[in-house]
Amino acid sequence: VWRNPRLWEGFVKCAQQTAPDSYLVLLQLPSAKLQDALQKAPSLRPSLAKFAAHPHVQATTARATQVVL
Repeated sequence: VWRNPRLWEGFVKCAQQTAPDSYLVLLQLPSAKLQDALQKAPSLRPSLAKFAAHPHVQATTARATQVVL
């Protein structure tokens, strides 16, 4: 989806509108793409970081993703 700029923009907007339900999907993105998404939608970062800090989520989140947050 990130290879097509129009689809990527739509994906990020959809993630914003469906938060917090979209958090698990966002955390599965490659870290570079998550960083790009958070640059496009900076309002997601604080609540996504808080969500990712929960022990059960943190245990399944890649270290590179945790660094982005």
